[in-house]
Amino acid sequence: MFKIKIFLILTLAVFCIACGDKKEQTQATSTQTEGGAKEPPKTEFLSITSGSITGIYYPLSNAISKSVANVFPELKINVESSGGSVANIKLLQNGDTDLGMVQNDIAYYAHSGTNMFEGQQFQGVRGITTLYSEIVHIIARKSSGIKSVKDLKGKRVSVGAAGSGTSLNTEMILGTYGMTFEDLGRAERVSITQATDFFKDGKIDAIFYTAGLGNAAITDISLLTDLVLIPIDQINVNYLIDSYNFYTATEFTKDAYKGVNEPVKTVAVKAMLATSTNMTNQTAYRITKALFEQTDELHKGHAKAKEFTKETALQGMSVPVHEGAMKYYKEIGLK
Repeated sequence: MFKIKIFLILTLAVFCIACGDKKEQTQATSTQTEGGAKEPPKTEFLSITSGSITGIYYPLSNAISKSVANVFPELKINVESSGGSVANIKLLQNGDTDLGMVQNDIAYYAHSGTNMFEGQQFQGVRGITTLYSEIVHIIARKSSGIKSVKDLKGKRVSVGAAGSGTSLNTEMILGTYGMTFEDLGRAERVSITQATDFFKDGKIDAIFYTAGLGNAAITDISLLTDLVLIPIDQINVNYLIDSYNFYTATEFTKDAYKGVNEPVKTVAVKAMLATSTNMTNQTAYRITKALFEQTDELHKGHAKAKEFTKETALQGMSVPVHEGAMKYYKEIGLK
């Protein structure tokens, strides 16, 4: 009987020890699961609409996508070609894209519900950063005798396609000189492709075109036709900057194009990366952070990206900055 009791006691002891070991093992496994390596972040698929594949927006958008992926691999940004600024704003407004390359003046019109966005106000548009200057070119055939904006009176001028950013820039600039389209001999509302053909054939005397410096269309004209760049007087530059929050002062440097022998004053709008309030603060923060940490990658995407710096990131910002992006700017001392 005594032996049986001893046996039962020993069996119970072994059972308790075994249970204790199992419990400790279970706890250790649980701790390892809870305190071990974190699960990888969930992949987020985004889209960015750019512009024509032959323009600047498309290669720069690809560089943005690559820069973000290098820093945050879980953010996958698909690049899509589009009709440009106005189309991209509408895609953002409809929730059909997450990011869009736009001119800052077009973003301003959308946010304020003016010009081409009258009755279609989009207060949810937000800025991530401005990227580079898109300069207002006013070029004239050298043989036309045009030397100033006032000399455009009575001349045949390409003013930009109807509803385009260039057309609005043209209207504003003429307005500072007390002029309208009616003061021109003929206002051609055509694309830059048609305008360059007309210019080469002598069918028009001058062209307004808002584009990055070194634009292929303008470069092509300068190689085939003697031209002059028409300046905007400083007083008119100042008026445009004071009247609208999207213009900045700039100038064409000597030799910017063939035949340009001295600096020429003008104004510029800014190309910017836009999004909407649909984007989370965390995503906007990561995208902004990645762009600043991968500036070399951006510069490889297109030469115009070399204008993108910490100092210029908010220059010409014409709409509210996304809260997530602003968080990053505050961290690096920008407000």
